[in-house]
Amino acid sequence: MKSSKKTIKTNLLIIIALLTVGIGGIWTYYQNNTTTVAETPYLRLHIIANSDSAYDQAVKLKVRDQVFPELEKYIGDARTKEEAMQGISLHIADIEADCNEVLAPLASYTAKPELARSEFPIRSYDKLVLPAGEYDALKIVLGEGEGKNWWCVLFPPLCFVDAAGNFESVAASTGSTTSSDENIEVRLKVVDFLR
Repeated sequence: MKSSKKTIKTNLLIIIALLTVGIGGIWTYYQNNTTTVAETPYLRLHIIANSDSAYDQAVKLKVRDQVFPELEKYIGDARTKEEAMQGISLHIADIEADCNEVLAPLASYTAKPELARSEFPIRSYDKLVLPAGEYDALKIVLGEGEGKNWWCVLFPPLCFVDAAGNFESVAASTGSTTSSDENIEVRLKVVDFLR
């Protein structure tokens, strides 16, 4: 009987130790795979729709298609994220006017652009993988801003409009999406082993 209790106690201590190591590993992975705004040379574009209705989602894409060429002009020949942010900052009122000009015949709401830090999930653009974390972004909130969002990297330019006027990203992977699209499964080896 004592031997059985001792075996259970030993097994329990081993499981606790393995769980501790597993949690430590997850924490280390998280720390190494997230980023902060100060560490990145990227300026992202984040357009948030008024709602998830099909109409508001179409309006979001219309704003994107009409406003993006103007954003390229405002960034100009920026060689750094800071220069790109300065170009956007100098033209934030113009960006708002551009967005609202598109919205006027389509919707009863307006746009609110701002340079801000925004949380983004892990994202890949061709061979470039941007870890999850906070990035500087031109955030354009349409109306209530309660719909699915669209994003890409504004600087360095990883979004572009092709000759036919179709909007694409380098990997064509930045379409209408939300952060909830990312399904990440965290599993502990010890739990798999015990099963």
